[in-house]
Amino acid sequence: MKTSLNHLHLVGINASFNESTLEADFQNKIEQWKKLSAPDITNIKNQMLSLEKFHIDKFINTLEQSFARLVQQVNIIVLHGLSQQTASVENAIEYINNYPDNQPTLAPPLKYEIDIRYNNGDLIHAIFNNKIEALKFLRTFI
Repeated sequence: MKTSLNHLHLVGINASFNESTLEADFQNKIEQWKKLSAPDITNIKNQMLSLEKFHIDKFINTLEQSFARLVQQVNIIVLHGLSQQTASVENAIEYINNYPDNQPTLAPPLKYEIDIRYNNGDLIHAIFNNKIEALKFLRTFI
C-alpha cells in the first residue's frame, strides 16, 4: 500500500495517514482525489495495477480454474447400505433425502460417505455421522 500511495504524490496528493490524522485532513485528501482529471486517475490506476500484476494474474487464473471445474460425479455410501453414484450434487441431495433411514436392517445408518469427483481430477472426500450434516455439506455446492 505504501508504494500505491507514492503514485498519488505524482499528482500532488499526500495520501499518507495514520490513527492521529485529523478528520479534516482526511477529508481534504478525499477532495483532492475528487478533483483529479480522468487521465490522472487512469494513470494512477494503471500504475497500481502494474505493481500488482503478478498477484492479479494469479487471482484471475485461480478464478478461471474454479469456474472451469465441474462436478463429474457424486458417490454416496450410507454405511449400512450400498454405494450409490449420482451425476450431480442435486441428485445426491435427492438420493439422501429419499434414503429410507428406517429400512429393515440390523443396524441404523452409522455414517454418510461422500466423494465429489471433478472433471479436472480433483476429489473431495467427506464422511458425516448424520444425514443433516451430509445434506448441509452437499448444499454448499449449489
